[in-house]
Amino acid sequence: MPKVAKTLSALEVKRINSIGFTAVGTVAGLGILVSSNNSKSWVFRVTVGGKRKSMGLGSFNSVSYKDAIDKARSIKLEIESGIDPIAQKKSRKSALASQAAKNKTFKWCAEEFMKKQVFSNEKHKKQWPSTLITYAYPVIENINVADIELSHIKEILDPIWYKKNATADRVLGRIRSIIDYATVCGYRDKINPANWNGYLEHIYPKSNKVHQVINMPSIPYSDIYKFMEALSKRNCTGARCLEFLIHTAVRSINARSIRWGDINLDEKVWVIPKELTKTKKSSHRVPLSKQALALLKAQPKYDKVDLVFPSHRQKTLSDSTLSKLMREILEDHPEITHGVPHGFRATFKTWSLEKTKHPVHLAELSMMHTIGNAVAQAYTRGDGLENRKQIMQDWSNFICSPYSTEKINGKVIPMRKTK
Repeated sequence: MPKVAKTLSALEVKRINSIGFTAVGTVAGLGILVSSNNSKSWVFRVTVGGKRKSMGLGSFNSVSYKDAIDKARSIKLEIESGIDPIAQKKSRKSALASQAAKNKTFKWCAEEFMKKQVFSNEKHKKQWPSTLITYAYPVIENINVADIELSHIKEILDPIWYKKNATADRVLGRIRSIIDYATVCGYRDKINPANWNGYLEHIYPKSNKVHQVINMPSIPYSDIYKFMEALSKRNCTGARCLEFLIHTAVRSINARSIRWGDINLDEKVWVIPKELTKTKKSSHRVPLSKQALALLKAQPKYDKVDLVFPSHRQKTLSDSTLSKLMREILEDHPEITHGVPHGFRATFKTWSLEKTKHPVHLAELSMMHTIGNAVAQAYTRGDGLENRKQIMQDWSNFICSPYSTEKINGKVIPMRKTK
């Protein structure tokens, strides 16, 4: 330790203005440091581990003479006890900085998580923040993600688990994913309170026991010709897209997102990219019937967009566009049973079972459904394209012909020649 200098009075300390270090006495090494811009601060010079070091004790204006002496004496005792006060101070600052970096709110984690996700479509991309804002944020928006407990999750789910179970289930899954993300990032080290197994399963009944699954309403195959006739009279892109959807028995997002680059007119095949399939594991080939090909060939092509059925803004048609169009047609034709665009897949499946002798698995493959268990799938290398060509052509023939109650060898007898 340095020698103790002459003890200065409070007035003498106040008058120190020489640039550099001036010892003030009382405690060896304690003094005032005056910088080149005349700012004054308390400094305590100490020897730790054989090395001379300087510790700042605060500015002269914020730390009194008495407090500076007390701080210096406290540090001196720590050194005598074998503690390095400088290393300890750095450790405390590091711990505070580390803790501050970990203090993330649920909303912050949610926004960071969503930035890193690749959503299957625009609808899901909008639904994620929308459901969080509506149901989760009112309870946990600004709560530190490390502090979220089971009670918070219950506060979110209790009002909606029985009344809006499908929505509640989705909200729970999204909260769970965000908290898992926070845990992986080091913002949380406790068990995820949004886990179903071992947690919420003891509080709420399973989703499939809360609500009954309601199937999408579908037009019966006996009415589909009437609907197709009415649809053919609508002169708009949405009508052509809906026609194409019905001919191919695909999901709405697939028909609305079809691009010219995905179509091989010579091979009469349309390839749906794996990103637009439900499993997202592999692409799916769709055989195109004569009627489906005719629809495509009649569609104009646009310079600025590769979409086959673009909206008037040259973007992907919305799902609501097809739904609205279908509602309008059904309102004009009350004799046709109510249905929705997705319901045409059920119509196709029912028709294949009741009006044809095609193998059941062909209809399933045509609808992009998984056939068999994991073992069966591992040994199934083909997609049945050649066989599916016939069932899709039969389907197009059927929906473009007046309804017949007869069938021969799995093929519906048309009442008139199709165009």
